[in-house]
Amino acid sequence: MMYIPCPHCGHRNADEFVYGGDSDKRRPENPEEVSDAGWSDYIYSVPNVKGVAEEYWRHKRGCNRWFVIQRDSRTDRMTQCSGN
Repeated sequence: MMYIPCPHCGHRNADEFVYGGDSDKRRPENPEEVSDAGWSDYIYSVPNVKGVAEEYWRHKRGCNRWFVIQRDSRTDRMTQCSGN
């Protein structure tokens, strides 16, 4: 069973959370200038980092808040990073 460290509620079962994506991914600054291929890449290309990455998570069955955690994709070990 995997547990996620919510900065507001403590460690909880992963079933209570929704993954929100990579926290480093930024929306294009000038969206009207981005090509269709560029939008496709932005929407569908997901980085597959081997090691530690920062991710957005939402505690949907708890405080309903978004926060950022660091997750090691090799071990699924998660550490608290920040809260909103």
